[in-house]
Amino acid sequence: MNRSIFWLLLAAGCASCQSSCRGRGEDSAGDRVPPPRIFGAGATTPHRGGRVAITLTDDVRTLDPAIAYDEFSLLAEHLLFDTLLDYAPAGSARPLELVPELAESYQLSADGRIYSFILRPGIQYSDGSPVVAADFAYAIDRLLTPATASPGALFFAVIEGAQAVLDGKSSHASGIRALDDRHLEFRLTAPDASFPLLLIMPFATPLKKSHVESVGAHLRTTPLSTGPFVLTSFHEGQSISFSKNPNYWNRERPYLDGVDVQLLIPRDVSVLKFLSGESDEVNQLPSDEYLRFAQTPAWQPYLSRVTLMRVFGERMDVTKPPFNDRRVRQAMNYALNKEDSVRLYNGRALIAHGMLPPPMEGYDPSIPPYPHDPTRARQLLAEAGYANGFDVTYSYAKDEIADKLSQSIQSDLAEVGVRVRLSPMTFPAYITAVGRNELPFSFTGWTMDYPDPSNFLETKFHSKMIAAENANNDTGYSNPEVDRLLDEAHRETDHQKRLATYNRVERILHDDCPWIWHYHQIDVNVRQPYLMNAVPHPVWLRSFRDAWLDDPRSSSR
Repeated sequence: MNRSIFWLLLAAGCASCQSSCRGRGEDSAGDRVPPPRIFGAGATTPHRGGRVAITLTDDVRTLDPAIAYDEFSLLAEHLLFDTLLDYAPAGSARPLELVPELAESYQLSADGRIYSFILRPGIQYSDGSPVVAADFAYAIDRLLTPATASPGALFFAVIEGAQAVLDGKSSHASGIRALDDRHLEFRLTAPDASFPLLLIMPFATPLKKSHVESVGAHLRTTPLSTGPFVLTSFHEGQSISFSKNPNYWNRERPYLDGVDVQLLIPRDVSVLKFLSGESDEVNQLPSDEYLRFAQTPAWQPYLSRVTLMRVFGERMDVTKPPFNDRRVRQAMNYALNKEDSVRLYNGRALIAHGMLPPPMEGYDPSIPPYPHDPTRARQLLAEAGYANGFDVTYSYAKDEIADKLSQSIQSDLAEVGVRVRLSPMTFPAYITAVGRNELPFSFTGWTMDYPDPSNFLETKFHSKMIAAENANNDTGYSNPEVDRLLDEAHRETDHQKRLATYNRVERILHDDCPWIWHYHQIDVNVRQPYLMNAVPHPVWLRSFRDAWLDDPRSSSR
């Protein structure tokens, strides 16, 4: 939301699960996990109280909402920060429907360029001070300021005067107006159908200027909450804990007293902690553990399988040899046997033809994925002057699943003469290096920040998204025709014409191959039977805002 770059591999659906399980040829007790130890008490309405315990495979990089832009930080941000609008809860009939949050209501002008918001009365920060309209203006001005180096800055360039702030010529975007404490107005340079979706991203949460100035660089570990929880402890690399915000505007939420997160826990250890009752939910199951849960009948009601708005692949630095030659990039796509990746993860992957995942409106099923064709790959490499192949370093965020995939990629590419040296990295170091386009060839991924094709195509491949630090366009890809089409689609108010333009962009990208188009994902979570309302959200993924505990052991666990 990513905001969200995701480096972790998983995919599973009910059908593929059943197919994988049958493929093993047996369903013995040895292929299963122990059944749940504690079941819910049977309550039909939410209980209040108790704390949820979960694990993360990596660290939380930062809690500064202008900077945080990865899966692990996003989970924390969604607990801490509210925005003007939000999506409906995961369990609702339409989880992508927009609902008011800190805003009471909003209106759009007839020309599609002015959004006017009225804030809820009495909203506060966690310290009890009021949230006012000027705080939203300050937060967005701050993320637009070059010194902040926010990866979200360019999203808001459509606001009048934002470019002057981005260029360092002004400290305030003239198109953001706090008319009084409760009335906020955004004037855009052109109509933008996706603008309300931008305001849901944590980048747009209000910030209290005096707090930001007093804590300075420590904002990354000292946030002031507007959301349902507050930060109670943060031991980087070890744990992070959240407790109920006593000044939260929504007196009905949260149900939980808090959320406790253990950091840097390997996947296999996460499963052991879950089965022992030390944690209440685990996601992105290791491949073998996924099969064991899938074959254990007692766990079936507590497995969630969700098709995610994600894409994974291998990014190439298109600005330098050998990847500045499209024939080389196409060869890399032909060389990779993506069916092996599907088999490696027990059918929990959908082969990609480009960026847009199948659930995304605008996905074009007529675009074919690149087939596995080593002969064609060697031919293209020879045409590009690499008949004897080349040497390249392949970097990835270290993870037991990513380790397996990288070895498979190394083997496939060796078949066409590309000699790959594997370079695992920590997640924070990886994100920093990718954001600076310092890696020639690396595993990468993207998860939508908001459900619109622009968030995949414009964010990752428009040349305006190239930056020296925290770049979204981290391949250096620049194509004037793609830029023109993306700009055209961004201004288009006719919905079907807009989608058709994005289809044209995807076809160009399919041919240009700044990535190896690899796969999409179906996520599988498993929860304890007493953890209620914790199903994955299409945008927020792991969300505990509406969760509650039906734990028979204690109401204050």
